[in-house]
Amino acid sequence: MATFYDSNDIAAGSDFEKEIQANVADSAMVVVQTDTYSDREWCRKEVLFAKKYGCPVLVVNAVTVGEERFFPYLGNTPTIRWPFDSTRRCEVAMDAALREVLRNVYFLEHVNTLKAAGLLPNSCVQIGTAPEMLTYRNLLRAKKYDRTKPSVLLYPDPPLGDEQIEVLDDLNPSNLIFTTPTAVIAQDPARSPTPLKGKLIGLSISDAPDLAQRGMGQVHLEDAMVECARHLLVQGASLGCGGDLRPGGFTEILFELVRTHNRAGTKERIHNFLSWPIHLRLEPGAWHEYLDEIHDYRFPPPSDLGVDEKVFIAPDDPQGRYAWARSLTLMRTEMNQKTSTRVLLGGQISGFRGKYPGLLEEALMALRSGQPLYLIGGFGGCTRLIIEALKGSVPDAFAEAFQTKDPVYKAIAERYRADAADKKTNVIDYAGELQFLKSKGVAGLDNGLSVEENEFLFTGENLPEIVYLLLRGLTQRLK
Repeated sequence: MATFYDSNDIAAGSDFEKEIQANVADSAMVVVQTDTYSDREWCRKEVLFAKKYGCPVLVVNAVTVGEERFFPYLGNTPTIRWPFDSTRRCEVAMDAALREVLRNVYFLEHVNTLKAAGLLPNSCVQIGTAPEMLTYRNLLRAKKYDRTKPSVLLYPDPPLGDEQIEVLDDLNPSNLIFTTPTAVIAQDPARSPTPLKGKLIGLSISDAPDLAQRGMGQVHLEDAMVECARHLLVQGASLGCGGDLRPGGFTEILFELVRTHNRAGTKERIHNFLSWPIHLRLEPGAWHEYLDEIHDYRFPPPSDLGVDEKVFIAPDDPQGRYAWARSLTLMRTEMNQKTSTRVLLGGQISGFRGKYPGLLEEALMALRSGQPLYLIGGFGGCTRLIIEALKGSVPDAFAEAFQTKDPVYKAIAERYRADAADKKTNVIDYAGELQFLKSKGVAGLDNGLSVEENEFLFTGENLPEIVYLLLRGLTQRLK
């Protein structure tokens, strides 16, 4: 690794500015930001040169007291804290800088590969860093961008927050779309930058029992949830889910994403569906902080149950479990009627409180109503078993004999049969549901993706590719 340091590498009598600029152009820059860094003219110029040439930049924050004026063009770059007390502090900084170099090189080569494969138009302009106000000036000076023509500018994931996009749009509101390789499939300079606006997408993600067998953990499932939700919100969609707002839970994370990606200021981007008696256990002020972000649906129990809807019943015995199952079905039916499409990932296959495993019941409702269905199967769980059933397999967990090993579930299955005779409900019928899934097959998903694309969605674990296909299908199917 060659290094450049001005006092050592600029010969006496050379043009100082030209030497600095020429060396910056082909370098990665490590900015050691001390209390006096922003006071130094040449330090500031070096950063501007680096931004001009799209160089990888790492800021090592070594401020001890403070700065009188922070240099604004250090923004949108990765930052680490200088570990003053660590004997490995130089190694830590160099490792971070080299990672940024690799990320930058990978991104630019990745975009070129996508262009060569015909997956991106050659007119896309790629930059290795997140865009900012300087980006316009640098692109125009380098003649990489014609402001009179529509164009797409690609930057690395994740997408910028909407507050940054609004500033950039104000500078050039009509001709340039800022997006990432993952989200570019949904973008078209000739149409709205939020093509999924007005669509309510049901997003069902829960723990999968076989994550560990796949070499994964809860963090992988949460990452998948965050990336799917983030990109759907960026494209203007609202999200439908069922959540009880536990601290640090899925619903709470969704609210924070909405606040980051809500450029239109649209209220109620999260539609939260809660069945009885779950909503009885919510704290009175649980939703107060998120009133602008949420549309809250709370459903009573089915009227024929004859229960007091103001009294909480635990699902510990057959009577309570049956009441929960019927109430969850009612909630899921209402949710299915209000959503445009359904996305499933993970999912429990035992220990559930409904008529069927939750994601199975939601998949059956979506398919019967003709709603597009997206199955992200690489994280296992109930979603993976639904995929197997669509292909004609008979998963062990989708059999009444397997599920009725739980004596309480066996009792409610008998209750369903008794009530079916009185036409209050349908029986629990795993064999019939499996036959229905087999008859639908992969083509029955009707989600805008080809069989080959769905097959990748069934097995893939690479999140950018999963999100890309999800957005591809949604923008094709819901346009």
